[in-house]
Amino acid sequence: MGRRNWILGRLSSTKRSYVAGHVIAWEVIREQLESLLAEKIQMLQRLDLFRLAVALEGYRSRHGHYPQRLAALVPEFLEEVPLDRFTMLALSYRRTEKGYQLSSDGPFDVKLQMPPRPDESDAQKTDAQKTNMQKTDAPPP
Repeated sequence: MGRRNWILGRLSSTKRSYVAGHVIAWEVIREQLESLLAEKIQMLQRLDLFRLAVALEGYRSRHGHYPQRLAALVPEFLEEVPLDRFTMLALSYRRTEKGYQLSSDGPFDVKLQMPPRPDESDAQKTDAQKTNMQKTDAPPP
């Protein structure tokens, strides 16, 4: 900052205005570029989380449960486990009682939480309940 003021102090007022205008324009452009880059990284991080979600569901359908660690998805479901694009460390993954939680520890708090699918017995109950509702909703003969 001091060097910039020293340089501007040595210029004529016309040149100083010209240079200051360009410096301000550059600062605005730089801020916009940083914002666009952050948005792109956030979008790519969400895409990585969704790819992991698909791989986790594939693992669950094949093995009947979610893996203890994301590394178990390689090479059967993923070529490699993606890193957190904000910290360049491993993504946060933990199994929960009802499914799992997958998240980025970066500045935008990108999370994906997956509850388990209903059991087949629950699905059958739901179908039976729907059938009963349809029968009940039908007008009397």
